[in-house]
Amino acid sequence: WMEFELYAPGRRPVDYFVENCPDLCLEIDLYWCAAFGLNKAADEVRRFASRAKLLHVKDGPLVRGAHQFAVGNGIVGIDEALNAADPNVTAWHIVELDSYDGPMMDAVRDSYTYLTGKGLSQGTK
Repeated sequence: WMEFELYAPGRRPVDYFVENCPDLCLEIDLYWCAAFGLNKAADEVRRFASRAKLLHVKDGPLVRGAHQFAVGNGIVGIDEALNAADPNVTAWHIVELDSYDGPMMDAVRDSYTYLTGKGLSQGTK
């Protein structure tokens, strides 16, 4: 989340990186770019769509220290964020949870089912 927090009026580390590294490709984490509710994940994906080659797809309550949830069960706005990406640029949706209150593979399975069932991600079996 630190790259998406304000450290000076109107300045965030991610903005500095993009401004100073013209060929930089981004791997945006949908949970952390929301910076605990400071930003909207879809707005961040849209803002950097031309550079976002990879998206880390995770969901949860956007509360510091709280466990994350299977994708689709939190308040990140996964559908809107993934739809904000440029399909000609974004190559991968990577399900990643830093912590989960239960068997991690249940969250991975449920996330996969959510993403592929809604047509948000292709997936493979």
